[in-house]
Amino acid sequence: MSIDYETLRTKAKTVVMIPDYYRLEMEDNTPKGNEKYRSFIWEDPKKNDCKIEVELDLETGDLVRLDIDMEDKNTGNQDSSEEDAKAIADAFLMKHNPDHTAFTWVNIEKRQNFRFITYREEVGGLPLPDTGCEITLDNSLNVIGYRSEQKTAPRPKWPDSIVDAKNVRQQVLSNLQMKLTMVTLYPSMYEMEGTQPEYRLVYEAVPDRRLIDAITGVDHFGIEHYLMPPSHPIAPMERDNTSNLGGILTLEESEKGKKLLNPNDPSEELIKNIAAWEMLLGIDPKLYMVEKSKDDDERIKLLYKLKEEVDKEPKPEALSVDAYMKRKWGDSLRKLESSFIIQIEKSTG
Repeated sequence: MSIDYETLRTKAKTVVMIPDYYRLEMEDNTPKGNEKYRSFIWEDPKKNDCKIEVELDLETGDLVRLDIDMEDKNTGNQDSSEEDAKAIADAFLMKHNPDHTAFTWVNIEKRQNFRFITYREEVGGLPLPDTGCEITLDNSLNVIGYRSEQKTAPRPKWPDSIVDAKNVRQQVLSNLQMKLTMVTLYPSMYEMEGTQPEYRLVYEAVPDRRLIDAITGVDHFGIEHYLMPPSHPIAPMERDNTSNLGGILTLEESEKGKKLLNPNDPSEELIKNIAAWEMLLGIDPKLYMVEKSKDDDERIKLLYKLKEEVDKEPKPEALSVDAYMKRKWGDSLRKLESSFIIQIEKSTG
């Protein structure tokens, strides 16, 4: 049974200190269609890039994800030790993850100005994927990120015996093929003299990666699994002249309906050219409507959407995921959701 939303909201506010001037911009269940979490986003009303995201499990109220974006996260003390970072991460883990005692494998990495502390369950001294969590600290050792993994498979048992690594290596080498190929080497990626990219003739190992069962010594998939399938050119499709494909025109046919634009008064011809492009692309005005248009004096951009989708689209609640995404990425989302996007040069039509 889900925890009531008021309790979850109160708990979300206690995960980290949220400045008083931050405004709650989103509170909703996620992901849509398979709600598992209660997600919250607070933002600085004067700085769109400064925000705090908190995600709690709907059933347990446990913290699932934390993401803090602030301007000063790259500043602070850069001489902090690995032990100090781990101590802070350990304290955060014990407070927010009830299963923390099972995470016996710990790895600490420093990349740029951040420390990433990864906790995992382990079997036979090896970290178990999709378990535990990752905590991110900034230069001042503030927790700015947390992501809890959701275990996807039962915990395995360590086998009584495994095959010898030397035998596996010999098996891999016996099946290894070498492919001659041309590659481009870039100075920014490889240690090489000069500053310009160079072509090199090299041998590549095929396959370059395999998964060998450590108990049986047999490849999990077989050698064919790793090889690229053969490719063949695709024959062009011939148009069926017995059907007009619902009124869709070829490019040549659409050109007949287009006219050169009059530089002094292009509007009438442009409207006709838009209609010609609509016919070419199969945009039926009875089914589609222009949701948004933009004219920058050089080009006209038209975004079409199915009328029934526009009519059925309800107005989202202010703090919902849909409303938040429309406020943040309205134009970009509109492009993704559009059925058709046409961009026409005004000078040529």
